[in-house]
Amino acid sequence: MLTSEEHRLVEYACKTWADGHVKASLAVFAMLALSSRPQWVGDVQESVREMSRGAMQPDAQTSTG
Repeated sequence: MLTSEEHRLVEYACKTWADGHVKASLAVFAMLALSSRPQWVGDVQESVREMSRGAMQPDAQTSTG
């Protein structure tokens, strides 16, 4: 059985890992969108939504760094 501190650390590790994968995936989709032609932010957002079939919903505040 995990202590509450261990449980908190496991939850933090899982969230950090998941956030990292989302950012990495978003970066790949954005690069794919930009590889076809120069695009404005809104166009990249729409391209990412289309390529991911709606699974990724980037907004103007999304950070990939």
